[in-house]
Amino acid sequence: MALLTMNSTIWDIEEAIRHERRTWDKLEESAAKWQTILDELSSDIEHADGSSTEWKIKFECQKDYNRMLMRHLQRMRAEIRMLHKGNDVTLQEPGLKTIGEWRTEIQKLTVEKWSMESLRNMYEKQLDAESMAYHRAHDHLTQLSRDIRLSQALLITNQEAEDAAVLSSIEAVASPRKTGGGGRKPLAKVSPLRPPVKCETPKSYRAMFRQHRDQHLRANEHHLNFSGMSPKSKQCNPTE
Repeated sequence: MALLTMNSTIWDIEEAIRHERRTWDKLEESAAKWQTILDELSSDIEHADGSSTEWKIKFECQKDYNRMLMRHLQRMRAEIRMLHKGNDVTLQEPGLKTIGEWRTEIQKLTVEKWSMESLRNMYEKQLDAESMAYHRAHDHLTQLSRDIRLSQALLITNQEAEDAAVLSSIEAVASPRKTGGGGRKPLAKVSPLRPPVKCETPKSYRAMFRQHRDQHLRANEHHLNFSGMSPKSKQCNPTE
């Protein structure tokens, strides 16, 4: 803020008001830019967190489902091995007494095993595809977040440099001006007066007398000359 004293003039007050308005506009512009940077950072962070959480949940759910499927397949393999042995097997389904019924049951379980193995292979391929997609997305997200941090750091650095320049200009303007005594404005510099042009007409009495005599002689030189000849007849007058 410009320093105002009791000796400040209206011009000083108006200049201080204009300076305060310019300072206020610059500070508002800087605050708006900082708010934009913060909004971009917040949105980028929320988007990155949401994408990472979504992929993580999907990947974990797929792993749990595959583990459950593997347990079911192991249980079915154990049952098929027991049926192939045929000894010391307690049947859970009553009514299977003949060999044909046992063979039919074995074939049905074998088909179910193949179906479950196919389903397992399909889910394993899907798991591999999802895992590769997850890692690609994770790498892309890491690179994107690194680029965002770099760009945001560059924006912050540029904004800090701009604010420093604005503040330095404000401090330079706000410093007291170099004025004369009593805090008054210095007088305007006036160019030195030029010396008066010398008049060609001489001012001394002797010079004026000489000039007047010369003019008088030039006016009467056609009447008389120093040789004593008349300018009209151009003949010499004898002297007595």
